[in-house]
Amino acid sequence: MKLKKFIIIFGLLVMCFELIGCDAFVRKFTRKKKKSAGPQEEMVISPVEYPAPFLSKEQQYRKYFLYWQSWQDELIDALLYPTSRKRMIDCADQSIENLKSMQGMLNDKTKARLGSYIDQMKGLKGKIESNIYNQDISYVRFSVERIRRDVFRDFPYHKIKDKLL
Repeated sequence: MKLKKFIIIFGLLVMCFELIGCDAFVRKFTRKKKKSAGPQEEMVISPVEYPAPFLSKEQQYRKYFLYWQSWQDELIDALLYPTSRKRMIDCADQSIENLKSMQGMLNDKTKARLGSYIDQMKGLKGKIESNIYNQDISYVRFSVERIRRDVFRDFPYHKIKDKLL
């Protein structure tokens, strides 16, 4: 009996000392206030527009051609290993936008030739949007690869440099 009382009292004392610890009991279990890091900076709400560096027509055309090439390759990869329709549609949109940017730098006859490829890409984009279950995905991929090959054949800079505005 005495041993049992001794163990219970000893356990309670150990538990009290553990709860109290080094700090005072009140300070140990009260929430500490957040410290402010000084005056807060104001957020900048109005955007600043930086002037774009001047690029020659050659550099701009090459830049748009390179962007078109990368988006077209991305679209082909997305069609080859079908992922999400949103990614396919975004790749097609970006590819069309870069073709339009290239088209704006060309003379009328060359602009019309590139316009046919833009129209074909818009039609393929429509097929991707309407094709929920990726049924005709191989046809679309072959068409996109053909357009890529044709644009590479007809519109590289060394063939177009005389037709830039």
